Amino acid sequence: MINKAFELLLDAEKSWWYWGRKNAAKRVLIKFSKENGEACDVGAGYGGMKEVFNKATRIVAYEPNREIGKVCEARGYSEVVYTEEILANMKGRFSVVGAFDVLEHIEDDKKFLSMIVSTLAPGGLVVATVPAFQFLWGVHDVEHQHFRRYNKRQIKELFDGCGLEIDYASYWNCLLFFPAALVRLTGKSGGSALRLPEILNKILMWYMSLETSCIPSITFPFGTSIIVCGRVKQTS
Repeated sequence: MINKAFELLLDAEKSWWYWGRKNAAKRVLIKFSKENGEACDVGAGYGGMKEVFNKATRIVAYEPNREIGKVCEARGYSEVVYTEEILANMKGRFSVVGAFDVLEHIEDDKKFLSMIVSTLAPGGLVVATVPAFQFLWGVHDVEHQHFRRYNKRQIKELFDGCGLEIDYASYWNCLLFFPAALVRLTGKSGGSALRLPEILNKILMWYMSLETSCIPSITFPFGTSIIVCGRVKQTS
């Protein structure tokens, strides 16, 4: 069965927010990914982030919901993996792993990220996005079955503790941080911000194009989300 969070995800693919996240991730990978090996989209959902991995020779999707994973198959992923056990056995395989708004759904995020790191080839990258600031916790997080939100220090410490050296970490969606905070702190979901009239959606896409054009050249001091890229540490 597809729950409400996945229904919202399908709607979100057409939104300014999803477009901004995709563009930010693309720019980070263009800057820091030097190889054309295999990539893995962890928690792929409906596969809306597939084009982020356009440098990869093969793209594997990990999506535990089989019904939704069938959509990934139709979208042209090279392979779809449905269990964590199978993913964990793909050791040393990937040049890049993406985990876009995934870690906040995992109770033991360190254990899960360590497993992801084990699937990376030497020098491989993890690029991830997560929701920012626990004080922004609200109905939206409950609806999406989150365990936590992060600040930049916490996500950098998590990456470091899992054997990743940070290439880049920044908040993003900073212009809308204050209105988003107001919405969340008044107890509203904020999900309606992803289902806007077309003209407003286009205006916000224009803004997101300006903000993401600065990534990864600069870092932002606040925002509703964080984007982070880490590389497997070299062993001496």
